[in-house]
Amino acid sequence: MKDSVRFSELEKAQKTLSHLRLDYWREEVLYSFQWWFLLISTFVIGYLWWKFVDRSRLRNIVLHGFLTLSIVIFLDVLGSELHLWDYPKMVLPWGSRIICIDIIISLVFMMLYQRFRVWKTYILISLLMALTFAFILEPLAIFMNIYKPYAWKSVYSFPIYFLLSVFIKWLVDTIHRIETREK
Repeated sequence: MKDSVRFSELEKAQKTLSHLRLDYWREEVLYSFQWWFLLISTFVIGYLWWKFVDRSRLRNIVLHGFLTLSIVIFLDVLGSELHLWDYPKMVLPWGSRIICIDIIISLVFMMLYQRFRVWKTYILISLLMALTFAFILEPLAIFMNIYKPYAWKSVYSFPIYFLLSVFIKWLVDTIHRIETREK
């Protein structure tokens, strides 16, 4: 039987991994084409979102984005920790290393939520968005060496993007209905 692992061993391994990750990031990632691409894409999409956001619905739209971002970050960190995928080229060397992609996903979800209020249209657009993210943007990220799947396929991502979009719209709309009824 294998000896149990002590917490001090985990701390030591984590410290070593953190140093290795920082060294790798400094030497291989920082200021690379992918690093700039992620950073600039995030700022451009963020600027467009801010320029066109419906300020009269800002609270619901931002709630939608915050919920999306929270769940997407959780899933990204979980997938990396379970070694389902990783990010060879990332903006940050620790935490949610692909935070720019997570932010972009939440910005796109917010844009869809703002633009398509009717459920039938929203579901159709969410399907198109999920198809685009899973089968165009994920393969592009693989090609650009930003994303490296180990035990994951784009076909697994498709229902997650779609269901996440639909669930968060339902949740925000429900919260808004309850809030409106209470007034």
